[in-house]
Parts: sequence; C-alpha cells; structure tokens
Amino acid sequence: IAQADAPTDRSPLSELTVVLDLLARDPEPAVRETAAKTLAWLPVPGRDDGLVSSLGDSAVRETALATLDAVGWKPESDTGLAIVLMARRDFGGLAALGPVVIPLLMGSLRDQDRDKDSVRLRARAIETLAKIGTPEALLATERGLWDVGGVARAAACKALCQAGEAATPEARDRLPHLLRDDYDAIVRRGAAVALGVLKVYDSVEGLK
Repeated sequence: IAQADAPTDRSPLSELTVVLDLLARDPEPAVRETAAKTLAWLPVPGRDDGLVSSLGDSAVRETALATLDAVGWKPESDTGLAIVLMARRDFGGLAALGPVVIPLLMGSLRDQDRDKDSVRLRARAIETLAKIGTPEALLATERGLWDVGGVARAAACKALCQAGEAATPEARDRLPHLLRDDYDAIVRRGAAVALGVLKVYDSVEGLK
C-alpha cells in the first residue's frame, strides 16, 4: 500500500491493479482494509466494482462501504443494491426488493460458521426469505433446519409453518428429530409448532 501511495511512474490503472490485488488476496486484514481506503484516491474504471466485490469480506466491509459512500457510488441495478443492503444488514430493504435478492440470501445460508454474528445473519436471511414468500424463497428456508446455529434452525421452523403444504418431505421428516433431539429449547418449541401446523402426527408417534 505504501508503494501505491508514493509518487510513481505507473499509471492510475496500474496502481488500481496493485491495490485491487491487495484488497482481494492479501492474507492480512489490516492490509486489505488499507487497500479499501486507498481506492478512494484512484478514480479509474474498475475501482467501484472492486469495492463492491469486497463487501463479503467481514474484515473490510465497513471500510469498503465508507469508501463507496465517500466516492458517491450509486448501484446501477437491483442486484448491486441488494449486495450493498446485505453488507449494511438492511434486511427490510432486501425484503422490499423482492425475489431478485433470493440468490444472494440463499448464498448466505451456505456459510456454517458458528460465531454469534454469522448465525444471526443466517437467521435474518431466513426470515427475509419467508417475508418474500415465493415458493422458491420458502423452499430455500428449509436449509436452515440443518443449520449449526439454534437461532437459524428456529427461524427455519417458523418459515416452514408459512410454507404449509408446500413443505418438502425432507423438511417434514426433519421436524420430529428437532423436537426430540435439539439441545435448544427455542428450536424444540418451533419444531412442535411447525409439526402442529403441518399436521405431521405420524412421524411424532414414530419417535416414541
């Protein structure tokens, strides 16, 4: 980064390539964060795309958002807006965009980190998919029934109540096991409610 800030004979586009590479690939979070700040001083094509691409990096997300705000970046599509809303954790805004955000929310459910923030993020994604309420969105929430985080599993149980008859056989079969075996009381309660809504009584009898 120091080299990128110093006077040089390289063109701005060449400087951009160096800084974007640091932003995307450097193993040190502090270096990536400094790269995100440095991009504010390189107003050349490709800069904004690089910043948007870095929003999935938790170490630089806030800095990248601040840099995008500082340079006056505006999303040119709903997809671009969705990426920024996701980075800002603006789930109300994501729900308002509707089905266009489903792939982004589905992607967030693939992460299975156990830290509190990651689990809560997945739970909010499930809740947002349920608010969108299309068949595709509701189907996507079922992944949460196998999540490593209890808050996410509970959110998926609640979403399954909304799915009703559209719930898949795999999801229906999962509920009795959550009711019997899950260590989290909130998940067990959610599974019990979902079993009642879906009228999955035979599976419950089989667990006795």
